[in-house]
Amino acid sequence: MDSRYAEPATSHRGGFTGTALVLAKRAFRLTFQPFINEVLRKQVEFNESILDALATLHDVQREQARAQAAWRKELERRLAKLEGTGHVTAERHEPAPAGTPKRPPKRKR
Repeated sequence: MDSRYAEPATSHRGGFTGTALVLAKRAFRLTFQPFINEVLRKQVEFNESILDALATLHDVQREQARAQAAWRKELERRLAKLEGTGHVTAERHEPAPAGTPKRPPKRKR
């Protein structure tokens, strides 16, 4: 809630007492609103900066999610292409097709 703006003054009491309370609340708020604003100015500025930072984080997270989805889609497409040609054999435990290059041996240090 923004402290610079007050909701309309109300009272659950009826009759003259309720009306007097509402008038007193309005008068208090009109009189002290500049002081309330000054006391809470730094808090309001902090809250606004936090909201800006959260909006930025949300935008960055949404963009990262889009990039990850595109990356995943491309990876799945490439994997499907490899599985279709028979080059992916580790999961199936089948021998690699003839002519598939082997990995070079690891060097000893």
